[in-house]
Amino acid sequence: SVFALGWPRAATFNAANGTHFTLRQADTQLAPKRAVRAASTFAADRSLLATIGPAGSQEVTAAGKVFTRARLPALLSSATSLVLRGGAYPTFSRVVGSDTV
Repeated sequence: SVFALGWPRAATFNAANGTHFTLRQADTQLAPKRAVRAASTFAADRSLLATIGPAGSQEVTAAGKVFTRARLPALLSSATSLVLRGGAYPTFSRVVGSDTV
């Protein structure tokens, strides 16, 4: 799992739009403890606007409080656990359905 700010074509987007977005990565290896460390590092960096990830539901559950306290938005592309619904982590948004689908 990789936390990231940006996207693979950030340089192209920046050139076309006069922006200066950058990509930062942290490989959590789908491990909740690593996710918390990465989340803490990212949350401490006030220049970050948002994250993409973490990937796994266990990682999100572990890192959720860190992102919530920092008010750092996180877009989730594969975390599907039912635990994540209902606003437990208000800064998280997922683009996939939950395990009930």
